[in-house]
This record gives sequence, structure tokens and C-alpha cells, in this order.
Amino acid sequence: MLELNVRTYVKYKNIPGIYFFSLDAAKILSVLGARLGTLPYYKAKMKESDINGWTEYYSRRQIKTDEETYFKGRYKQISKPEFPASGTLDYWLFERYYLFNTVNGNIIRVGIHHLPWKPAKAAVTYEKDALNSLLPGTLQGETVKAHYVEVLDVIFWLPELIKVHKKDS
Repeated sequence: MLELNVRTYVKYKNIPGIYFFSLDAAKILSVLGARLGTLPYYKAKMKESDINGWTEYYSRRQIKTDEETYFKGRYKQISKPEFPASGTLDYWLFERYYLFNTVNGNIIRVGIHHLPWKPAKAAVTYEKDALNSLLPGTLQGETVKAHYVEVLDVIFWLPELIKVHKKDS
């Protein structure tokens, strides 16, 4: 299934996790199921093709908005996959076992389980306007770190609602 996500890395009460700004997917059942789990999924028309060693990737959301929300770019693997060393930035980025989201001012925490990631370095080029259409703000500069992982199965636990009090914010 084709999917595209835009995320950031967070800590809540010293627990590291991922916060998704958005996730786009080509299959409506996946979108509906993930939305039930409180994740911000959107149905998108998506296309992937291999051209001269690069994977060309295109995604356009299928919802009506004032501006088109899309991504257009390409990537290729440029190193062999390897497990990130403990204490490195790559380890910090990959070894996350919670997803966080907010709903009505409260936090939703979803536990996840997976084997350790074994990423390869990747080269990436993209249309900056396209990427910015997916973000809540505007990206400045260029991407400096990119990874590629072939496949990794992930198990999700049921979402947990964490009531936020003013002092927790």
C-alpha cells in the first residue's frame, strides 16, 4: 500500500514518540481504519515508479481545500542497511515505540511494537512547494538526512486517552 507521512519527533513526560501532522494513503479502508484510531489519515491518489535507479513518488490528497495538498519527489538508496548505533541521532530517530496525537485538547497515546529498524541512507529530491503544502508551517532550507527501509511489520496497541490538565500542558 502506498503511504506518505509527515511527522515530527516528540517527548511527553519523558516518553519519546512520533507526532504525525498527516498521513496520506491510497486505500480508503486503511484511511477509515486509521482515523478510528485517531490518526490524521487522508485518502490520496498516489503513484510510484522506478526511473533510472530512482523511485519517483507522487501523492495528491482527494479532499477539497483552497490549495492543492500534494507531494512530488524522488529517492534512491545510497548505502547498505545497518542498525543505528545506540546514542546516535539515527538511533534516536528510529527507536520510538509510541505515537502521540491530540484530540479535543487531550493527548492520545498509541503503543507500537516492531523489531529494530535497519535503515539505509537515501538521496532525496522533492518540490519544496509540494512538501510545504503538507506542513502546518513552511519548511526552510533543504532536507539533510534521509533514510530508506524496505519493509518492517509494526503492531499497534489500542489508543489510550490521557486527560490533560492545565499544569501538564
